[in-house]
Amino acid sequence: MQAVAAVNEPNAQATLVEVIGALGLNEGLVWLEPLVDRSLDEDVALSLAGAFGEIGGPDAMTLLARLEAATPPSLDAVHEEIAIAKEVGKRDR
Repeated sequence: MQAVAAVNEPNAQATLVEVIGALGLNEGLVWLEPLVDRSLDEDVALSLAGAFGEIGGPDAMTLLARLEAATPPSLDAVHEEIAIAKEVGKRDR
């Protein structure tokens, strides 16, 4: 399946993450979860945080917490996006 290859392709990761997040479906989390524990570039980490916020719900917030724990403190923009995603993700859908 081409989506599986795209998740593993660094140049396609940010776009794929953004599309999954824009769909806002909890089912998309299975595609995003493997990225949480990887070493990500800042663009992908930003997209991932935003996607978790857009999807929302407890499962997305759990993955967002894992992303926060794995993100180096030096990536201020990612931590800011995580804070925003936490607020957005808590809202009722």
